Amino acid sequence: MAETVGPERGVRGALIAFGVIAAGCVVAFLPSWSILAERWLHWSFGYDHGWLIAGVAAWLVWRERSLLAAGRHWWPGLAIVLLAGLGWLAARSIDIVIGQEIMLPVLLWGAALTVFGGRAARALLFPLGFLYFAIPVWDYLNPPLQSATTTMVGAWIGASGVPALIEGNLVTIPAGQFIIASGCAGQSFFITAGALAALYGHLHYRHIGRSLLLMAVALAGAIVVNWLRVYIVIMAGHLTDMQHYLVRVDHYTFGWALFAIGLVPFYFLARRLEQPAAAEPCAAPAEFRPQNPAVVIATVAALAAAPLLWVIADGAAAHGALDASPVMPEAPGWMRGEAGADWRPDYHGADAELGARYASDAGRVDVWIVYYGSQAQGRELVWFANRIAAPKSWRVERSRRLEAAPAMNEALIVDEAGNQRLVRWWYEVGGRPAVSTVGAKLLQAVARLSGRREAALVALSVACDPDCKAATSTLDDFAAAMSRSLRQTVNGGTSDRAG
Repeated sequence: MAETVGPERGVRGALIAFGVIAAGCVVAFLPSWSILAERWLHWSFGYDHGWLIAGVAAWLVWRERSLLAAGRHWWPGLAIVLLAGLGWLAARSIDIVIGQEIMLPVLLWGAALTVFGGRAARALLFPLGFLYFAIPVWDYLNPPLQSATTTMVGAWIGASGVPALIEGNLVTIPAGQFIIASGCAGQSFFITAGALAALYGHLHYRHIGRSLLLMAVALAGAIVVNWLRVYIVIMAGHLTDMQHYLVRVDHYTFGWALFAIGLVPFYFLARRLEQPAAAEPCAAPAEFRPQNPAVVIATVAALAAAPLLWVIADGAAAHGALDASPVMPEAPGWMRGEAGADWRPDYHGADAELGARYASDAGRVDVWIVYYGSQAQGRELVWFANRIAAPKSWRVERSRRLEAAPAMNEALIVDEAGNQRLVRWWYEVGGRPAVSTVGAKLLQAVARLSGRREAALVALSVACDPDCKAATSTLDDFAAAMSRSLRQTVNGGTSDRAG
């Protein structure tokens, strides 16, 4: 028969065990938790409610303390911990912070499943899932919320008889201009409304359908409140020739005041959706069991496995990094000179950028190598702000992928004067080539975990003069002759071909 203990000792032991695995999760994944905490500390990031969410989640866990005390360990839960750790490791190796943060509640829940068993883990699904209201997965909703705000507010202004010109997210009225920036999208109201509705439903409803209905009403109401806020601010600017307090000083606090007023009908509806409490059948007294220290220790060790692998791989990558950036190679039959000033890749945070122009009777080819000795957040080969040509100077007319060896991307770019260039490029990551950004990211993960940090963009370009037929032929000849040499240059003399 399993050993049992008194309620007070059982609850105290369960809370200590949960505290140990929670602390182990924080310490093991401290870099990811630190980035998250940094967001919670800054008002401008829109997640300053994070500490409150974390506190509510801790309180919700404490409410389930009796289930934790009555739980029995379940060793298969370690598989979830290890798999979530591998997910974190993959995201860490390619510097996707949101991927790391998404794994944090999963890691903690898997640890709780291992230590306390299935019944307790089911009870902790909501408390730990509640943390996602403090994780920036909601940022992806900001662009559509911003567009919807612009569209609806523009319609309301027109219906009010005020002439308005809508250009993108810019609203122009006779009195002045308003930019409906990302902060005006209402994301903070949206997250807060969702969190309040989810918490209320969890505490007061027995059926998930009512919770989902309440959340849908809350989210829709938050969106409408934000539209009303922006509309009132613009109308205040129209009526006061842009001199109103809401225009000149502060409209953010006004938005939260509107939000607070909107909570009155929300909570009225929430109470109406509540059902009379049903009589609970008498439950058998719970048997409280002491926690097995070996299970807790094994769970903390499983949590530390992925971060330990990362430290080992990152140390190997630092030891094996190339000492010097690449140097442009010579090309037989081509004269190498300074790169032209009219075009270059628009990449950021690189350790080195090398450019050269190769000339022969066949034509002139500009070559650029954008080299990263190592990659980190904001200093990545594949990053949202990186472009094959600066958007302010060039537009991409068409693009395609050339599957014939050597595989490359190709784009026709045009500047404001109508000048055309044919550009071809590929990526080199850890000694291996990639054509797609997804392939480059996957190779980054493999390279980082195998001790390689270096990565580069290799781009070739020819001006279309008078048309692109001759440019295509020139690029074909140059790529066939030089792609191998360029690969060797970027990879420190290696020339392995994979994928």
